[in-house]
Amino acid sequence: MDEMRILSPTGVCGSGFLEESFEKALAKKPHFIGCDGGSTDPGPSHLGSGQPAFPREATKRDLRIMLLGARRIDVPLLVGSAGTAGGDVHLDWFCDIVHEIAAEECLSFKLAKIHAEQKQDYLKKRLREGRIKALQPAPEFNAGVIDRASCIVGMMGAEPYMRAIVNKLSAEVSASVNSPDIAQRSSTARRRTPSISTIATTHSEAIRRPRFCPRCSHLPATSIN
Repeated sequence: MDEMRILSPTGVCGSGFLEESFEKALAKKPHFIGCDGGSTDPGPSHLGSGQPAFPREATKRDLRIMLLGARRIDVPLLVGSAGTAGGDVHLDWFCDIVHEIAAEECLSFKLAKIHAEQKQDYLKKRLREGRIKALQPAPEFNAGVIDRASCIVGMMGAEPYMRAIVNKLSAEVSASVNSPDIAQRSSTARRRTPSISTIATTHSEAIRRPRFCPRCSHLPATSIN
């Protein structure tokens, strides 16, 4: 049976980890490095305001160590929920840091951005089609809820990661938003592709409309088919 070794340095990029521990784990030759970049724990304010939960300096410190490590041993780096809450502004913030580190460290790689923010017109269309339903015991979900929302993002699984690989994007760094940790792990386990070097998540134009649940405290949970 094949063995898959996964290195997950910390629960959230920006929360910190010991570089010595990271180096010891890196010596075990993991097949990829995966890290969450956000959480629902800080509450809905970050989704609504577009602000990250962790300071830029702390996020950059963690990301630099992971990025350099992944490039050194030539394995993918997968970062989910980049920038905390999943909006396009969070993804752009995170990817700006990636570009800054690459310039400072003279790194060259391809970056896959996987978006999760959803357009209001698209959600209203799905609502009219009966494709969006509130999950019990949530209150009614209607067009007014969509209109009042400052930002709605989608939850994704492993498929966006996998499609980035299958489409030969050769992503060496992938940034995405709103994908659970298991999505990162299963994407590489289900399709081993050595050509990918670094990956993080948020919403790529090539990978739109995954099955998802809009997440925000002022929105009821919903199911979209």
